[in-house]
Amino acid sequence: MPINPNNAMRVPKGLWLLIFLALNKYEPVEGYARLQFIFFIYDLIGFTYTVNAYGPYSQELERALLSLQEQGLVKVVKEGVKRKYILTEEGKKQAYELILKIKDKYIQVAGALIIRGEEIIRDLKKIKYSYRDKPLLYLFYKCQRKILERVSPYGGDELKPLMRIFMGELERDVEKAAKKL
Repeated sequence: MPINPNNAMRVPKGLWLLIFLALNKYEPVEGYARLQFIFFIYDLIGFTYTVNAYGPYSQELERALLSLQEQGLVKVVKEGVKRKYILTEEGKKQAYELILKIKDKYIQVAGALIIRGEEIIRDLKKIKYSYRDKPLLYLFYKCQRKILERVSPYGGDELKPLMRIFMGELERDVEKAAKKL
């Protein structure tokens, strides 16, 4: 039986951040750049990104994270220059309820794709586990490769020829450095 797109649930993008922080036993995420890179790599959520020399950046993700903080669902713990993003008790409660609500439903993501909630949760869980301790340079490298391959569905023009050259040169140096890690 085909899935009716009108029956698919839509989850606001910011709530995916809440879910992400709840996965893997509420393990904190270290670093704001890590969050930006992870949601660029896993593009099903559909945050809009711009690309610059420092990599991809989403003001939409920034606003969503700040909103979760203002609502008292996420807190930032500073340890020296590092920041850890952690759910508050209320954030844990709401994330848990949201996960229960969506896991058995069909969810519309990336504007049109319909996928089971449990599949997205499983993907995000694997990504959080896989990338939690990876150096930011590695995540930056993954983002640069994605930008160069242009498999990302984010709006905007194709890379200009000199920007592509710039990104290619940067990618080669980052790849060399990442292999040394």
